[in-house]
Parts: sequence; C-alpha cells; structure tokens
Amino acid sequence: MRLQCALTSTAKSSWPRGAAILGPGGGAILGSAEGCWPREGVGTDTHACMHACPGESTTAEKNWIGFSHSSWANQLFYIYSIHPHVVVQARAPDGACVQRYSTSSYQPLAKLSEAGTHRIHGSATAMMHNGTYLALMHTIDANGAYATMAYKFEPEPPFAVLAVSRPLPMQGEGGANFASGLLLTADKVIVTYGAADAEARALILSHAHLESLFDRGCGT
Repeated sequence: MRLQCALTSTAKSSWPRGAAILGPGGGAILGSAEGCWPREGVGTDTHACMHACPGESTTAEKNWIGFSHSSWANQLFYIYSIHPHVVVQARAPDGACVQRYSTSSYQPLAKLSEAGTHRIHGSATAMMHNGTYLALMHTIDANGAYATMAYKFEPEPPFAVLAVSRPLPMQGEGGANFASGLLLTADKVIVTYGAADAEARALILSHAHLESLFDRGCGT
C-alpha cells in the first residue's frame, strides 16, 4: 500500500523538483512539493528523506506494514523499512507521511542486512498478539527466492524489533510464495499468500505452533 504525501500550502512552483519538506517537530515528511513518493530504504536521520518523483526512474513503493496504537488515538502508522525498523505516521490533518521512529538494535537483522545477500521487506499488517505486535516479513535472495517469517516488535514506541521466527511452512514451488494477509482468531493464526503469482492459498497455524517457530528462530 502507498500513501501519497500531502503538499504544504506553499505554491508548487516555489519548490525545486524533488525538494524534501520537513514536518513540525523535526519529522521528515516523506514527499515533496511535486507530490513525490518516499523511496524504499529511507535513512535513520529524521531530517533526511529520500523520495521518488513522478517521471523519474524509481523503484515501486510497496510492502508497507500498517498498524495503529492507542496512545496516538489509534492513528495509522506504517513500518516503512524492516532494517532499520522505520515507523512513519500517516498524519491525519494533512495526509503527510512523517517519520517518527527508527531503530536498528536487533542484531540478527543487522548482520543479514550488512551481508548484502538478501533483500528484506515487510508483508501484511501488524496485529497485537500476546503483548507485542506480530507482523510478517520476507527476504529475497540473489536467485529471487522468497522466505517469509513472522516477527515481533515492541508494543510501545519506538517499536523496536524483538524477535524473528524461522520461515513459515508455506507450500509452493520455487520459493515464490508472497504473504499478503495476517488474521488472528481465538485459536488460529491465518496467513494468506500467493503461490508463484498463480494461486491464492492460506496457511493456518495454531497459536502454539506459531510460537514454536520462535523457539529457535532468528537470534534466539
């Protein structure tokens, strides 16, 4: 999902193409006066925002993980990047995407990112589960093979990553499964996914089975 960043009241013509706009309180609005989209991999400095303007050669914006938080009156947030774990707020008054938090303390993800062997992206939507947020992420290796993991992050700001599971047991050929949905019921965890861009499937786990995937997961 993508959110177009709002324009300020300043006339478009007074801004250079691709100029970044800073929001109140020092937050970087991920966009510009030209109606730019934030570029994947925004840095940890809240005053530096990378963006992609219409008409330029850019990567597609996708894989944002949405969630809400009660202390912010249930306003909408997105995980924009898994590592660093960048959280942006979809600011209601003007629609701006404002970077609020960035953490990189979870060492297994840091080491994977530094190795450069896999791209790391988000999947689906985050939900509260047993006192933490539960979300999905996936990696893509040099051959284009996907692996999807569950991960947990803090229930309070700055929403740092706490744990990453072993790969979820999705069925499909060629490592081309992409998780698109996460649903929690009283006794089940349901992950919806596409298999090789050809089939719609669902992985249904008990809560206990999901937790077992964290027992010897990444960093445990």
